[in-house]
Amino acid sequence: MSQRTATITSLPMAFEVVKAMQADGLDWGDGYRPLGRQALEEIIEGQMAASYRRKLVTARIGKAAYRGGA
Repeated sequence: MSQRTATITSLPMAFEVVKAMQADGLDWGDGYRPLGRQALEEIIEGQMAASYRRKLVTARIGKAAYRGGA
């Protein structure tokens, strides 16, 4: 059996990967749950960090415009 890799960037994509693996006869049992939780945690933390960075940049731009008299 050849090894396949995938970069999972969303929950729907994760479900599609799991469905494809099950269609290939792979049965994870309960072993996939901790890995699924970890993947979701990483996705959510990444999205939260990106949102925080966007808000921080927006706040800095707003503060700079205020100081400049705009």
